Amino acid sequence: MLTHQEKTTLLELARSTLEAHYAHRDLPRVISPSAGLREPCGAFVTLTERGELRGCIGALEPYQPLVQD
Repeated sequence: MLTHQEKTTLLELARSTLEAHYAHRDLPRVISPSAGLREPCGAFVTLTERGELRGCIGALEPYQPLVQD
């Protein structure tokens, strides 16, 4: 179970990662991730724009720390 702060961190990281990618900047990093974010865990992200599906990506199997996935 993730804490509210961990969930907030993941959402901010996902958004800033997309922004950095499309602006051709270095991807953001979490300097000291919490124990929950260091655990291997699958992750799935759904992108929408104005309520319309834009894309999905993810992995159901845990193969790296959640913060990296």
